Amino acid sequence: MNIVQNGEHPLPQGLYIGYAGVSGEPKQAELLLKELADAAGLNGQSLKVLKKESGKPFGKINDQAVGLSLTHTDQVICYGIYLHGEIGLDMESKKRNVAQGLRERIINKNEAALVTDIETIRLWTIKEAALKMTGTGLRTAMKKVEIQEKKGNSFKAAIGNIEMDIRSLGINNHWISAAYSSENLHQ
Repeated sequence: MNIVQNGEHPLPQGLYIGYAGVSGEPKQAELLLKELADAAGLNGQSLKVLKKESGKPFGKINDQAVGLSLTHTDQVICYGIYLHGEIGLDMESKKRNVAQGLRERIINKNEAALVTDIETIRLWTIKEAALKMTGTGLRTAMKKVEIQEKKGNSFKAAIGNIEMDIRSLGINNHWISAAYSSENLHQ
């Protein structure tokens, strides 16, 4: 298990992200989330992984609700815990080829000038993390995600009236994006 540390990749308080090689073990994700919770100084053994009606995972640590998210490629699994609300993660290989025309299909007209220097596959992870945070995933068009502000690896975005912060990090030949919000979107 590797943990994204504050330092090279600063994260806000209460947001914890880990990643590891995929082993194919059926309970791997839950075990990794418990290890991440322990590494963050939380009681990982008390973590219960649950699902909302939408199918979006969330957890309870000592009966406190926490946001959970998981994502993976063929070789790596990434998992996160957010103590203060909702979280959505997405990850893709930096080397992944994308179809021509994809960029035009996912860019919101209000953000076009702001995202000109962001690689298409990275932009995909930013937007998919936002959609996963809301619990809709790709059932909502990526164009509905509007990036409103960009500062280094930090972004502010919105889907309608739902606002969120996003961190997008290049780690080990992957783009890992985490969208998070203290809004409780789904009780």
